[in-house]
Amino acid sequence: MTKIKNSWILIFVFTGLIFSCEGDSTEPEFEEDVPIGEFIDQNTYSVFPQPSQNFDVAQFRLWLPESESKVRAIAVLLPGHNSNGLGLSKSPQWQDFARKEKLALLAVHFNSGSDNTGYYSQSEEGSGLALLTALEKFSEESGQEYLKDLPFLLRGFSAGGLFSHSFSAFLHERVLAFGNIRGGGLDLTPDINKGIPGIMFYGENDFQYRNERIIEVVELKRSIGGNWCLVKEPVVDHFGRLNRTDSLLQKLFSKVLAKRLAPGSNELLPLEEKEGWLGNHGSFEIGSYKNYSGNKSKASWLIDEEFARSWQKFQMESD
Repeated sequence: MTKIKNSWILIFVFTGLIFSCEGDSTEPEFEEDVPIGEFIDQNTYSVFPQPSQNFDVAQFRLWLPESESKVRAIAVLLPGHNSNGLGLSKSPQWQDFARKEKLALLAVHFNSGSDNTGYYSQSEEGSGLALLTALEKFSEESGQEYLKDLPFLLRGFSAGGLFSHSFSAFLHERVLAFGNIRGGGLDLTPDINKGIPGIMFYGENDFQYRNERIIEVVELKRSIGGNWCLVKEPVVDHFGRLNRTDSLLQKLFSKVLAKRLAPGSNELLPLEEKEGWLGNHGSFEIGSYKNYSGNKSKASWLIDEEFARSWQKFQMESD
């Protein structure tokens, strides 16, 4: 009986092994790839929001100069709150500047409309990654792979300025310089972006709470030696007169491109605080770092003498 019983046990074990082997041979199931976005047209790409990301709409339009030579950097152009800024890629002022400095333009349309998303101005919460995703897709589509690795110049108005400010910390190693035009709802950023030239504009007739916050954030960064400057826009409220403001911003960008971008490379060179000029926020007095007579830690940092004089003139004239 014992031999019979053992035989049945062996048959049972053998049968189980056969079925277990058959089970192992079943092919695993794979989830379908979730699309990350789509081209609206050859030059416009829409990134689809993923769960927990802080935008409902993220669309980008790339413009390249007609020249066949490679561009050196990407100028990112952002409008105000939930506005469609794709048309900024057609701005004659920015196209002329891009041709002069060999830049690509990347115009942006962000929207954070639903209750379950954050706000796109916080680049580290999804919107910054969306920008990088779109740039990578443009690089692939155009066959110009180098585009995805270029450094950035960031120009943002209002909420777009908040994004520019945030992005300077989110991807500090790729940011040449940034400009925030009248974006007052600023959160503090880590000190890691203090060496990036930053310029913040406030309208003389804009809401006081906006202006006070912009001034506060610049002065906090200046107190630790940040290469940032503050600009008062005479007789301007929150809207309008952006062409004049962009002209001063472009002067800074040109200086930064000459001083920070190593020739034939994406390497970003550091700028020493003591090599610049300084400007008083009230009197608009300017001077070299060495000769400046006021409180250096409260003065705007200005990249050189020529830009310092442009900074001074801009604030003392209303035209």
